[in-house]
Amino acid sequence: MLEYKPEIIIDLERERKEILNAFKGLLRALKNRTREDTSMIRRAFDMALEAHKDMRRKSGEPYIYHPIAVAKLC
Repeated sequence: MLEYKPEIIIDLERERKEILNAFKGLLRALKNRTREDTSMIRRAFDMALEAHKDMRRKSGEPYIYHPIAVAKLC
């Protein structure tokens, strides 16, 4: 017997805004950063965003939230 999996409708524009807000939250958490730090963090974010662009968690949320959360902890 096949398991029924409901279709998840994704609002890509809303997701994009939420991801950018998560990134801004990361920057706010780093209070004593230099311009060079900010530039390096942005490059790392862009790389992670590209690397995980098609990845999703089982819940359906974009995987990129995980690397952002880990960066906040570090």
